[in-house]
Amino acid sequence: MEQKCTYDGGQSDFFAFSSGRPQQHVFQTAGTWQVESASRYEYWVETQIRHITVDRPNAAQRKDFRAKVTSLASATMEVHYAESDAFSASRTRRDIMADPVDELALLFVLEGSLHARLGDHHALSLGPDDFYLYDAGYPQRLEFSRNRIVQFDLCRRKLTAACGGRTPQPAVITDALRRSGLTSMLRLQLSQFPHAYYGLTPQERMVMQSATESLALTVISAALLSDRQATVNGLHLAEAARRYIHLNLDNPEFDTSDIARNLGCSRATLYRAFQLTGVSVAGYIREQRLQKLYQMLRNPLERRPISALAPLCGLYDIPNVSQMFRKRFGMSPSEARRSEMNPAVI
Repeated sequence: MEQKCTYDGGQSDFFAFSSGRPQQHVFQTAGTWQVESASRYEYWVETQIRHITVDRPNAAQRKDFRAKVTSLASATMEVHYAESDAFSASRTRRDIMADPVDELALLFVLEGSLHARLGDHHALSLGPDDFYLYDAGYPQRLEFSRNRIVQFDLCRRKLTAACGGRTPQPAVITDALRRSGLTSMLRLQLSQFPHAYYGLTPQERMVMQSATESLALTVISAALLSDRQATVNGLHLAEAARRYIHLNLDNPEFDTSDIARNLGCSRATLYRAFQLTGVSVAGYIREQRLQKLYQMLRNPLERRPISALAPLCGLYDIPNVSQMFRKRFGMSPSEARRSEMNPAVI
């Protein structure tokens, strides 16, 4: 049974999702072609958007706004395939306090772009094949170009259970799905909506929807687990690299290629491992060489000239060494030798 609703006092053959989820099975297509050009933007916002504040229309949107959406929904689930012109929307902390809804939606970008800013700092730029978890509990701003997007609503309880007891942050899910080899399966499944659903009975559609939900939760869970394992492996690799670096600080042929070759990994893998520690490979090597030179200069029994000590630390360009040393410690190597300051810490 297809549910009907009332819009502007008239009977319509579509359900307005701005009012929430339907209580009965709905499978429908609605669009702005149903109204005059000058009313299309407001019509779209008032009938299809909820729990986020859409920007006021600009001149182009007031003149015309083209959008359509095919939706499958019931009281417990919801999926939409939408095509629309560009628009932007925000959900502020004040909105969250005034309207504390518990809604999650996985957005799959088929065409166009989505720029998401979470709170005051974190920003994401998404394009075709990317995923974004819209969590109504986060303040955020979303800016859509002209787009084609599949929105698949998720149950927070199920997602939390699948992800080890807490809901991951949107950026974490986006990054994990970008790296996972399983994500292609989810892309393929979602890209079949709504075409694969035509001709099915309501019961068959719900079976398809349940299978898609299970796949989405499984892929997200596996992607996050893979990311966590990659983090652990990366930290172990970074520690092994640090030990190797300390053993080879005075080696003039020593570089990132040498480290990667001896650890049995690619340079790209080595770089990613060090990113987890917040410092680059080259930055860590430079710091350790400067620290070694500093400690040798602070040793009262070490009287060899600086030009002889620097190469023992893997520092061969003496004029450049003095500049790096002063930038790092605020004094020249000669001043460090005379200084009574405490040794610097790494």
